Amino acid sequence: GSVNDRHELAYLAGGAGRMTESVIAQLLGISALVEGAKNKLRATNSSAGEDRAEQALLRRHGDFGLTEAHKAIKPYAADVDADLVRKGLMQDKGTRWQMRFMSTVPYLVLLGMGFYRRSAGVAEGEPVGFLTALMVLTFVLGVVRFAKYDPRTRAGQEALDEARTTHVRLQRAPTPPELGYGVALFGTA
Repeated sequence: GSVNDRHELAYLAGGAGRMTESVIAQLLGISALVEGAKNKLRATNSSAGEDRAEQALLRRHGDFGLTEAHKAIKPYAADVDADLVRKGLMQDKGTRWQMRFMSTVPYLVLLGMGFYRRSAGVAEGEPVGFLTALMVLTFVLGVVRFAKYDPRTRAGQEALDEARTTHVRLQRAPTPPELGYGVALFGTA
């Protein structure tokens, strides 16, 4: 089904980091946050938050940066993740690790064959420099594949695509109260 919650859309689009950016953009849009010293943020209106994640940032005293904001919102992002898993829009933690592992198995097989062939080549005195370079490339690609896994289900991807299509105007011209929603769907760029 469709998802209309800004935090769920942000989490679907980019995880906890995107959710943090969305909350900050929303609070900047309604002037509840202002720029502080040295690229930091400062809360100006502690009663402006509409939900627990926004209120967590607005309760902070003094200037804070993106890292501190992410730490403050992290528990709420975990709740959003659990809600999306329950709705079938994201895979659960166990399935994510299993799918990450399964997607890197071909790279591990290639590395195993490469190590076997390299050791045989070294024993025979054959040049193995090109093979070694390909093995390093395979290792790097395997690590990238493991790290860049997308935990969304097809339903989650479809819900995100539907929301982006429906609200395409937010990519070009969001009004200040819509900044959080625009960042949730399309990012800060």
